[in-house]
Amino acid sequence: MRTALCLGDGLLAYCHPRGAEYTLGGTLFEGHWSTETEDDEAYALMQRCAKLIPGIDKWEVTGRWTGLRPLRRSGIRLEVEKQPSAEELGVAVIANYGHGGSGVTCCWGTADEVVIIANCIFSGPE
Repeated sequence: MRTALCLGDGLLAYCHPRGAEYTLGGTLFEGHWSTETEDDEAYALMQRCAKLIPGIDKWEVTGRWTGLRPLRRSGIRLEVEKQPSAEELGVAVIANYGHGGSGVTCCWGTADEVVIIANCIFSGPE
């Protein structure tokens, strides 16, 4: 089960299953680059996630972490970078970043696109 919800107050919450555990998330602080977790934000996030999965706020918390999620206002960058040094070495640099907080959700599709691009580069178009 994958669950995501944009709550009416503009806040986000998501609960992604990972084996026997869930990853909970849904914070966005523009310009805030701290990697420390804040107790009040963790509590508020847990309350929002409990609206998605009632009772989850009573489950054991096995860990807390925060990640920095760079977002490109112009959208995800997914393209081959032109770098002469890479071309001389016979390698390709494929940029795939800027997903912001949607990386967990979007990365599967953009990773598939990277494979298609790499296959075209190294084996030619089909």
